[in-house]
Amino acid sequence: MNKQGFTLAEMLITVGLIGVIAALTLPGVIKNNQNKVLVSTLQSVVQSVEQALTNMVTMQNADSLFETTPWVNGRINTSSSTSNKDHFVAELGKYFVITSADTTANAAKNYYGSIKVYGLDNDGSKKVTDVIGQFNDCIILYTKSGAVIFIRAFDKGDSFATGGGDNISESVAFSRQTSLTSNPADIFIDVNGKSKPNTVGRDLFHFYIGPDGILYPYGGKAVGAYEGHQGASWNGGYADYQCTDTVKGNNGWGCTARLIDEGYQMKY
Repeated sequence: MNKQGFTLAEMLITVGLIGVIAALTLPGVIKNNQNKVLVSTLQSVVQSVEQALTNMVTMQNADSLFETTPWVNGRINTSSSTSNKDHFVAELGKYFVITSADTTANAAKNYYGSIKVYGLDNDGSKKVTDVIGQFNDCIILYTKSGAVIFIRAFDKGDSFATGGGDNISESVAFSRQTSLTSNPADIFIDVNGKSKPNTVGRDLFHFYIGPDGILYPYGGKAVGAYEGHQGASWNGGYADYQCTDTVKGNNGWGCTARLIDEGYQMKY
């Protein structure tokens, strides 16, 4: 009588195959789950910031952020006067929960210390160029969620905010379906602070804050139209600095737009 069953050798081979498959697939599963957490946190932070800014405009009976109390002193970055920076943080803190702030010079470099923050290369698989210098003159706002916000605010007449006075016209804004005609602030959001991966497009994202208090993702249609004076164009689904499966222009900052355009899904 023959007995049905597996031999020890067969079982060991099966277990070994399962282990190989798990070793091949587990890193991808872990990365996908990590990406979902990072994206979910970003979405929550964006909603909180937009709600705070739009509420501020409404409650102060202002026509735009430029007319609200945080912006009355003009351009704000780490080189601004201490009183202006403190005023900006205090006034903004009336509408948005800020646990603390850093308004010192080289704030971003001081925050990350020896930790490097990387951009993406063309295929998105490697970490390249330390990009901290691109937002080092921002002031830092710390939040309860653990997300860290780097912000650089502009005066209504500041050339950084208006492109040297070359705002897009209403007709261009309408044709490109955007209301972004000037730029009260740049905002960079690191959703998990110093924790890895510390990489643009993964846990670090760039937005322009519009006069209406809405966050416009860098690399998107609105910012592409706004930056028309710099030669940016709406091209191939994304603006001048594209984020495609094969191209990560400008170290991947444009991936912020792709992420949001695709419903907060990190497909790149």
